[in-house]
Amino acid sequence: MEDTLTTSAVPATDPWQRIWRMIPGAVLGVYLARMGGELVGLPGWTAAFALAAVLAIAVGWLLARWPPGRTWPALILLAYVVYPEADTALGIFVGAVALVTAMQVTASVLEIQTGRTLRIVSVVVLFVGFFGLYVRTLAPDVLPADSGELQVVATTLGVAHPPDFRSMSCSAICGRYCPSVPARPTG
Repeated sequence: MEDTLTTSAVPATDPWQRIWRMIPGAVLGVYLARMGGELVGLPGWTAAFALAAVLAIAVGWLLARWPPGRTWPALILLAYVVYPEADTALGIFVGAVALVTAMQVTASVLEIQTGRTLRIVSVVVLFVGFFGLYVRTLAPDVLPADSGELQVVATTLGVAHPPDFRSMSCSAICGRYCPSVPARPTG
């Protein structure tokens, strides 16, 4: 029995297997419809739904010819498909991660020697993407509630407000004065 990753385009005989093989392509189609709709702007939800349905069926049918071992990276796109807000930068980042993963999977399935260039491009794309996500989600200042208070407590050797955060205060003080002791962030 051949491995699922290395089999060529073998038609699926079981109807459930055919449906299963269409799922990554359908996800890719819905992702493309959402990104296209957000970039171009569609006249209403019916146009967006129709475009998503047409692309999901078309791309699902096309990718169903390949084994699931080669098409599973398209499932990464679900992270943006189900994301509740329109955020083009996040959509492009998720698409880049899925593309890099698909390149790596295709290279390993086809037993191609992944060259140094492909590895470097993969690492750079992932680093830039995750660094951009990190910068995008940074807080602009000290957040409300206890974060600021707990930071001041750690620097002044104090104790936090009435319900006490003794263990938090002690671990912050240990982390400040004993750098070899691992302390978690206070806030």
